Order: sequence, then C-alpha cells, then structure tokens
Amino acid sequence: MSVYTMVVIIVFASVGARVLMKYMETTEGRTKSGATETDVRGLRADVASLQERVHVLERIITDQDRGLRDGFRDLA
Repeated sequence: MSVYTMVVIIVFASVGARVLMKYMETTEGRTKSGATETDVRGLRADVASLQERVHVLERIITDQDRGLRDGFRDLA
C-alpha cells in the first residue's frame, strides 16, 4: 500500500467518523417527527392555553346579555 492510499483512507475514515458522530448527535433525543420532547411539551402547553382563550372568547360572543349591553353602549 502506498503512502497516498493510506492518507486517503485516513481522511475518509476521519470524515466518515465525524459525519456519523454528527448524525448521532442530531438524532439523539428526537421523536420520529424531528421534534424534541421539550418542544412537544411546550407546544402542548401553548395549544392548551389557546384552547382556553378560544373558550373564553366563545363565551363572550355567545353571551345572551351581549345584545343588551351593545344597545346600552349605543345609547351612550
């Protein structure tokens, strides 16, 4: 084996090892969709908060006394 062949093999081995290490770092702690568990927990909390806000807005809009309040506001 010549010196140049050995240098090429060493370079390929080191580059391949770095690529494999980087791949393992990026896939560690991720779900199938690519999001980490902390991301998923944060998004679930955001969705729950937004659902609560939508419920409050629905209650405000569908309130029976809203028409009466709007009428009083128009008079003022």
